[in-house]
Amino acid sequence: MLFRGASLHRLEPDHHELLADREIVTAIDLRTAEEVARGTYANDGATVHHLPMFRQSPTFEEPIEDLAGTLADTYVWMLGEGAASVERGLGLLRDPDSYPAVVYCAAGKDRTGVLCAIVLDLLGVSREEIAADYSLSDEPAQALREWRAGLDPSRRDPVPAGIYRAPPAAMARFFAAVDDRYGSLDGYLAEAGVPVDRTRAALREILLD
Repeated sequence: MLFRGASLHRLEPDHHELLADREIVTAIDLRTAEEVARGTYANDGATVHHLPMFRQSPTFEEPIEDLAGTLADTYVWMLGEGAASVERGLGLLRDPDSYPAVVYCAAGKDRTGVLCAIVLDLLGVSREEIAADYSLSDEPAQALREWRAGLDPSRRDPVPAGIYRAPPAAMARFFAAVDDRYGSLDGYLAEAGVPVDRTRAALREILLD
């Protein structure tokens, strides 16, 4: 029903054939306008909604001594920058006619990881399990880094290597920071204009067996 993806604008024809069986009707693209200008998801029957989590990608100072903390801080920053996109994205996902749906960004780890973590939390999934799910993005994000490096070996990647990692501690510290700043994830969502109880009930009705 709900999938997460990365760089879906780069799908090859055989990838589209694989996705055809999923019958995706809604694609939520969390990338910036600059990224979207390079292409977007295109598949028969799917409506793409561009909901950027931020306008400009963050920059990072090297070396990164506390990777989990840096990622967690970045994710909390995203909540502020992308509050309207979170609200609109959850609005789409509480509509049963939006499914099957896919959420994606460039790496499928950070922006996508944050929105999917919110959905999982609303579904009642434990934070330990959410962190473990998030960590599954580590390997594909590493593959993306290697692919980018192979495109032009002479070009330095502006994104530090560590940012492509997905340590479970980053998601754990993200939730802790949300609780500290907003009181709870529900507190953040309410501040962002999300009807929390209605959204939670709709997601559980649609996505839980």
